[in-house]
Amino acid sequence: MNYLYLLLNLGVIAGPLILSFDKKVAFYKNWKYLFPAIGFMMLLFIPWDILFTYLGVWSFNPSYISNLRVGNLPLGEILFFVTIPYSCVFTYECLNIYFPDKYPIKKPSYLITALILFSAVIYALYFDKLYTGYTALIALLVLVIQLYYLKKVNYLGNFYRAFIFLIIPMFIVDGVLTGQPIIQYNELEKTPLRLGSIPWEDFHYNLIMLYMVVAFYEFLKKKDINRKSETRD
Repeated sequence: MNYLYLLLNLGVIAGPLILSFDKKVAFYKNWKYLFPAIGFMMLLFIPWDILFTYLGVWSFNPSYISNLRVGNLPLGEILFFVTIPYSCVFTYECLNIYFPDKYPIKKPSYLITALILFSAVIYALYFDKLYTGYTALIALLVLVIQLYYLKKVNYLGNFYRAFIFLIIPMFIVDGVLTGQPIIQYNELEKTPLRLGSIPWEDFHYNLIMLYMVVAFYEFLKKKDINRKSETRD
């Protein structure tokens, strides 16, 4: 089935896209913040993806992808960077609106500090493996930034609540990508540790991608709110 990757993207976004018009969430009104945030993230991730594909860190199984490509990336891979963030930020907003006081991460600094120590150890041990070392290093930088700005932003607890909530659905999608496999990894550029068929490095990868989108999304929302407030004054 050479359209499996495209169909997977469609399955990921179909429900969130339809429910974006729910009256209480009205997520479609936030598209003006979301799509620039996704575009900003893609400025880093698309070149990263192209480079690692060129270097043979990962490849795409021709049995499950269409012939439509952007550079050396199949169309399904490009859409992945739209459908996954869209669905995840939609879930993030739904949790914020429907369950504002349920299961909050009240002290995200503890979690962030633990992740910093974990990422530092992983980088120290596996810096010579491209996928492991690169994702651990970027995750480490992102986490240090989070800790530095913790008192200046108010969404990190909600971000980690949503990230924890999304771990199972994200790993279901990732399980299809790596289990078929649609994406094939060079074992020399990663550790042998997997969660089922999923390289554990994907945890760092998803954390970086989703935080980058949410951070820019929240920045644009706050900027717009401040602008409207100044206009009213």
